[in-house]
Amino acid sequence: MRLATYSLLFTSLVAACATPVTEPEIGEIDQDIWGQTPGAHATTKQVAWEQLSPTNLYGYGLTSLTSYAANGVPSTTLRAFYRDATGSGCLHGLYNVDGGSWFTDSTLTLCGSPTFNGGVSATAWSSTRHDLFWFRFAFGSNARLMHAYYDGSAWHEEDLGVTTTQALGVPVAGSWATGHLDIIWRDANGQLRRRAFDRGRKGVAGYTSTGWQIGDVSIATGIPDAQLSVAEPTTNEIDIGYRATNGALTILQTKNDSTWTTITPGYTIDSAPALASWGGGHLMAIANAGGQLRQVNRVDSLWSSSVFPTERPFDRPLAVASTSRARRVDLFATDPGTGSLIHSLFQESLPGFAELSNPQPDFWCWANAAGAAINYLNLGRPGWTPAQTCEYVGIDDGTYCCGLNPPDSCLHGGSSQDVFADFGIGWNNDDILTLSQVRYQIQSRHQPVLVREDHNTTSGGHIVVLRDTYRLGGVDYVELADPANNGKTWVWSWTKLITYDGNWNVDYMLSDFYFE
Repeated sequence: MRLATYSLLFTSLVAACATPVTEPEIGEIDQDIWGQTPGAHATTKQVAWEQLSPTNLYGYGLTSLTSYAANGVPSTTLRAFYRDATGSGCLHGLYNVDGGSWFTDSTLTLCGSPTFNGGVSATAWSSTRHDLFWFRFAFGSNARLMHAYYDGSAWHEEDLGVTTTQALGVPVAGSWATGHLDIIWRDANGQLRRRAFDRGRKGVAGYTSTGWQIGDVSIATGIPDAQLSVAEPTTNEIDIGYRATNGALTILQTKNDSTWTTITPGYTIDSAPALASWGGGHLMAIANAGGQLRQVNRVDSLWSSSVFPTERPFDRPLAVASTSRARRVDLFATDPGTGSLIHSLFQESLPGFAELSNPQPDFWCWANAAGAAINYLNLGRPGWTPAQTCEYVGIDDGTYCCGLNPPDSCLHGGSSQDVFADFGIGWNNDDILTLSQVRYQIQSRHQPVLVREDHNTTSGGHIVVLRDTYRLGGVDYVELADPANNGKTWVWSWTKLITYDGNWNVDYMLSDFYFE
């Protein structure tokens, strides 16, 4: 049973689709954050770089953890570990919770060039576990593989022994599940070598009583570059990225923890790539290409690529997937001018209006917004064929409203609730949500939120769809997919959306949809 309170809302349910103010909310960061038409963007996007502190950095390692607030709303904790470039060679940690302030984590006190004379790599297998790896080099001998880990309450350090052959570069780390780690590096002979930790294999042949693989093994030969990156999208899959001698993006992959395959998706890059994944069949490689940032995506076995413009130079990018957010990767790099850490993000929004036509934006926002949500909620359901806006209007009216010149009887406002009811979809909430509740619906439940705005100078209102929310530079933003502007998405601050401006105010929101 739907909980919409018709007796209280009847006078405000009908939306006549008066066009709202459409300027983008870009003032807080003083730039067009989309690099496209001001305020508008495609469903895949890259947000502009923001500069973080400190400077004078060396040897990044990045992790992405998920923590949960008391009310159950997911938040993302991103951690960046680095060794400073001063004589002390101390290890530092920065962390950020949902775009908040960055600061130095004073709990990391490992210092001294004998300990850290190379870069550090990091991974995380849960919200309370960090693992850091680095090489301790001694002149004339093979490197010692060092390990530090945080178990939720304290840091611990251990020496994992001398490498079998002379190591180059920085060991890269990944994890496909709780209790599993992979550490991969290139040696002086062009071999890729690997050492693993697997809690489930401790004490079996080839593994120690604590779960470490005994020694390190060669998994490939002829690797030209010591700058590597690794992503582990799912159980037993390891993807290692590097730049071939001809500049080609190259992925060395295993999907069974045994057989390795070399994949060349067909893209030329200028730097070693950074790899990330948000799980399943997804893999993303990010690299410099012609002074721009090239993103290469794999979804299952299909590859695609985009080049994003950027308004500032950057060194080789690093990337880390943000596991609490659907379809997001956070990007980190260093600014070659200042040496400071800079941050950006890639995020795909919930699908919006791709399957809808909108020939009557002054009348049909209610049908378009409801139709966009219905199409999304029905994705993957057997036999589902997405309808167009005019079809949703006609189904509700019982008339034919499609074609170049629909009859005047079709040109009217309406109720998104009625359209949902026609398709057997209910909702559990019609209140005005808090930002945390909106974030929970979109990023945890993966559902859109419909917002009705009332225009106090007319008898009409307007319906828009919230498709995403995120934090950048301490400002909370929401994306409004707007039926009155051909489905474009406008970026507003949360404050702008929710605050009455003398003309518009949020009347109610629809969320928590279900099939009746």
